[in-house]
Amino acid sequence: MERRFTIEPQGLPDLPGMMLATVEALKEIGGSATIQELDEKVAELEGVTEEEQSFAMPNNNRQPRFNYYLSWARTYLKRGGALENSARGVWALTEFGKRITEYDQTKKIHEQVNAEERERARRKRAEAKVKKDNGQDNGRIAPSSDEMSPDQ
Repeated sequence: MERRFTIEPQGLPDLPGMMLATVEALKEIGGSATIQELDEKVAELEGVTEEEQSFAMPNNNRQPRFNYYLSWARTYLKRGGALENSARGVWALTEFGKRITEYDQTKKIHEQVNAEERERARRKRAEAKVKKDNGQDNGRIAPSSDEMSPDQ
């Protein structure tokens, strides 16, 4: 089987590929698993080497890149309705998730979640601009004219 993603000391892995590998691993496990079980199954199915699993995040030498990006894959799948976090640390496929079989499906989820995040950031910037334009700064509301002292 051809690998769906690679993990390197630098650079970003193919997140939709990691998402598809996560779905496939959950299917093989039986539909739900702990984070550790799921990460181990993805590594097994994809042939991720111990060396690849040892690559650490630049700002956190204790966090392996492999696990870090798998956590993002789960987050995207959850936001896309393919996974649920049924109990602390236990992830399960939804009915929608069980129907995912193709890379294009996880790529579509990835694009959808990214679009939602861009829209959320746009709204947040717009709200901050409105606050600034209305005299609010750093969460502090400027006093209204009737609250101001006569000297002001």
